[in-house]
Amino acid sequence: MDDQPPVPSCSEDIMVIIAEGETEATVNYTVPGAVDNCSGGVKIELVEGIKTGGIFPQGVTPVTYRFTDANDNTTTCSFDVTVETGTAPVITCPENITVKAEQGKCGATVDYKLPTAIDNLQVVLKDGLGPGAIFPVGTTVETYSTTDNEGVNHSCSFSITVEDTEPPRISCPNNVEVKNESGKCGAVVTYKMPTAEDNCNDVTMEATQGLGSGSFFPVGTTIEEYTATDKAGNTVHCQFTVTVKDVEPPVIELKKSVTTKWPPNHKPFTISVENYVKSVTDNCPETSVDQVVIEKVSSDEEKNGTGDGNTTNDIVISDDCRSVQLLAERKGNSNGRVYTIHFAVSDVNGNVTKAQIKAKIAHDQGKNSNAVDDGPNYTVRGCEPSSERVQHLGPENSENDFQSDINPYPNPFNSTLGVNYTPIVDDKVSLDLYSLTGARVKNLFDGDLKANQTYTWRIDVHEIEKQIYLLVIKGKSTYATRKVIKN
Repeated sequence: MDDQPPVPSCSEDIMVIIAEGETEATVNYTVPGAVDNCSGGVKIELVEGIKTGGIFPQGVTPVTYRFTDANDNTTTCSFDVTVETGTAPVITCPENITVKAEQGKCGATVDYKLPTAIDNLQVVLKDGLGPGAIFPVGTTVETYSTTDNEGVNHSCSFSITVEDTEPPRISCPNNVEVKNESGKCGAVVTYKMPTAEDNCNDVTMEATQGLGSGSFFPVGTTIEEYTATDKAGNTVHCQFTVTVKDVEPPVIELKKSVTTKWPPNHKPFTISVENYVKSVTDNCPETSVDQVVIEKVSSDEEKNGTGDGNTTNDIVISDDCRSVQLLAERKGNSNGRVYTIHFAVSDVNGNVTKAQIKAKIAHDQGKNSNAVDDGPNYTVRGCEPSSERVQHLGPENSENDFQSDINPYPNPFNSTLGVNYTPIVDDKVSLDLYSLTGARVKNLFDGDLKANQTYTWRIDVHEIEKQIYLLVIKGKSTYATRKVIKN
């Protein structure tokens, strides 16, 4: 069964110029034809307008032909005949054309009506691509010409602009997670660079946020953002994170690990963090002796042993877990008594370190002068170390939190760093820059500050290296820190 209509070949629009005072013109045109997939011929009928050689009135007359094959499949084609008075251009081009590039392509197929010439003169493409061609992104000028009956050449031009509105396609790597480098509050991280493609294969990539592959990343999470831009200015972004996990615990240095008490007079004596912990160091600089707590205290003798004075409360840990009160006593028939005091500290990232000292009460001052630890008989619990103690430093035995915010500017900075700070208590403070390895790089200020007054410093830091620092302000009742970057 044939259901395919004929394929017509239609005339172009026609323009005829008549003299002033005339109202019509005789117009000859080529009658359209058609081809069909089956034999039997094609019937051609004028269904609108005026036949060729007829008299056309002034104005625009549509002309339509219908084509019918032997199986009654039909189709039509149309063109306009325009009759005008006066002087018209010999050749007339269409208006400029603007289209968008096709999806995934750096251009577009553009079709247009050919320019028209008076008196059915033939038009010829002199420059450009022609209707139905694939036009590249940008502007292409189409130029047509014709020759009049007197042999004079005439031309016209118009532009076809294909706009690229399609953004590039970008792909970022997966989120990156690494451990800190030993002794450093961060790590050098190298990652696979993002990639981008574009329909016009001309795309640039730049980092618009973050530190960049191969940089030293501080402990914590840093957002890396990249932007791809094509030649037409279309942009697309992608982000991923680089997380450096601090897995390195602090280091506790003790002033001494053993203390002895004599005589066993049943009187209390005190062991405090300050008296036995010399220092706390960490790969990240926020941790200090101020965060050390007594986690637990054990005794190798029972609470009320034979001949130890019939006393209780041998171990009393203070509420803030910074000291413990012990009784100087031991059993009468023992090899001496040993208390074990367990210190613990957590850094800001939750890494915990523990250390212990021994407090010995000898049996006598003769051959049994060295008390022997027989292992824990009972234990009194103190406090669990917490990173919150690092984040909220205040005076010892205070229920208040005296931390307030510190505001560096600009950040990142170049040769000068500005700092704004408003304390909420009177305090004597130091303002310092630390490297991420915990080393103090530069002291910026030492002195007294008054509560609720805003202090501003502008400090020359041109001599320090370009890297990430920690800005730390610290006093008896003050602690605040902020990461800053020197470019």
